[in-house]
Amino acid sequence: MAIDRLPIKPGPGFDANNKAHVQAVLDKLATAGEQGVGWMVQSFDPDTGTLTLYRQSAVTQVKKTSRRDYREVALQPGTKPADGEKVAAQLESDPQHAGYYLTKFEPYLGTATLSRMTLDARRARGAVATALGVKPWDVQVKPRAGGGFELGLPPSYVPSKHDDKLQEVAEILGQFGWYFSGDAAKLTGEVVPAEPPAFEPVYEFDFASLPPRPNVLDEDLWRLPLGVALGGRGAPNIPVQVSFDDAVGTLTVGLAGSGKSVRTQCLVFSALARGWEL
Repeated sequence: MAIDRLPIKPGPGFDANNKAHVQAVLDKLATAGEQGVGWMVQSFDPDTGTLTLYRQSAVTQVKKTSRRDYREVALQPGTKPADGEKVAAQLESDPQHAGYYLTKFEPYLGTATLSRMTLDARRARGAVATALGVKPWDVQVKPRAGGGFELGLPPSYVPSKHDDKLQEVAEILGQFGWYFSGDAAKLTGEVVPAEPPAFEPVYEFDFASLPPRPNVLDEDLWRLPLGVALGGRGAPNIPVQVSFDDAVGTLTVGLAGSGKSVRTQCLVFSALARGWEL
């Protein structure tokens, strides 16, 4: 790991053995924003009044994959989990990392990962992280084939607690009809583009469902097609049947012109086609 050294002249009255004096110099460097943080005292020359500071600089190693470029960064010794935001700001603002963003922060291993991210992916990552109450680098985001995003979720993800919030995120990132699907066991998820569930204007009668010959022993004899139910997020609509072997009747309720009479006529036709006596 490379060593950076910085000679400075603190000025008259500086005492290298005074912790308050030394800390004041380090704080001034940190707030100035030019030299950054992580400096420690190496030596002080009283003859010239020169204080020499040093730090172990983060060395980046660029690796190319088939999907995207990323950089593994060696963190400075003593980096703590609470330093994530500071490390992210420092690395992402560094010109040598332009276009890269902190995607993994592992202070106990002494490494961090910077990855190239599109504006849409960064927006999605920020929205998901906010919904989960975690840091952006705790969420992994990449484009999904067919649109939307694939997500790597943190261990704190709990479906019962977070799925409603993530559903809102999916609609914010896309439009009404987009949905979130998560797997708590694998800690993965998807934001999937889709149209809102809807009915077709007209459904033709399913003549193929009629038996070729009525048979009182046929278990489908008492089961009649009732209509179609919405399939839900990302699923096709579902044919619905009613079994008069299990129920003695049905109740039809609807506004004028909603199709109550047509539906009743279809039930009567289906029953007659099965050999019922009406």
